[in-house]
Amino acid sequence: MPITNHTELVAAMGVRMNRTDLAAAAADAIVLYEAEANRRFRAPEQLMTVVLPAAGRVVNLPADYLQEKRVTTLDQGRRRNLEPIGIDASTRYDSGTSSGSPVWYAIVDQQIELMPSPGGSMSVELVYYQTIAPLAGAPNWLLQKHPDVYLYGALKHLAILRGDDQRLSNYKGIHDEAASDLLRVSKRAQYGSALQIKVG
Repeated sequence: MPITNHTELVAAMGVRMNRTDLAAAAADAIVLYEAEANRRFRAPEQLMTVVLPAAGRVVNLPADYLQEKRVTTLDQGRRRNLEPIGIDASTRYDSGTSSGSPVWYAIVDQQIELMPSPGGSMSVELVYYQTIAPLAGAPNWLLQKHPDVYLYGALKHLAILRGDDQRLSNYKGIHDEAASDLLRVSKRAQYGSALQIKVG
């Protein structure tokens, strides 16, 4: 049975659970697994680059932002990679009243805070990991490339919802092994095969 979209994934889950009345619960389990996947995975397929206008101290993040990889200012042809600092430490670097060419940034409430504040208009290039698009809308990269990860991750959550400890143990083991493989491949793709990888 092919698994290429939400409907086929729900059907495949029903086959493995040997039930035909689980469509609503399976849909809930898929949503729960997508939340887990967004915490777990940072894959090359999630990387996006956008250029955002910066007319002041804060720049709004994209709606699908998950985690930044690099923040760079673009000012009159000059590029500068900014250094990340925690918001609690930002007062030690910047009083909030100075302006100039930004050196640091912090992520606060779905915004990038630049420090010091730009002295004029500039752009910020953001390289970031985007959230995995909900499968209920359209097929996403995770299902297209790793249907086994999606299937057994969703089945794990379905077993939790149903209180089926025996199936939970089985599906969790299959999913975790497949997810570890995905993480290993993703790290190798991003950092090269020479990197020594530990998957915990």
